[in-house]
Amino acid sequence: MQSDEISDRYQIEVDYATNRLMRRYEKALKFRDAAQQRLTKAIESKAKDSRLAELRRQLEIREYELMEIVKLMQPGNRTKVPWRPAPITHSQPF
Repeated sequence: MQSDEISDRYQIEVDYATNRLMRRYEKALKFRDAAQQRLTKAIESKAKDSRLAELRRQLEIREYELMEIVKLMQPGNRTKVPWRPAPITHSQPF
């Protein structure tokens, strides 16, 4: 079995999608690093606990965003949305 030739149009689509995801990854990485730096500065300046908690929460959000992009970049992942189980909308009697 041989695979089909890759058309120029398809290659352009693949390159566009790859470049877009790479830009998104770099942007998320930059935001995560900035959040880490803000948290480090706040810890060094002995900020209030409420401020530290907010900065930690922001850092967790940025790390989550970054991990979601990394998942999209893994081979074999063909979806834009991570899989989530369907919610239970009714209960079944036993």
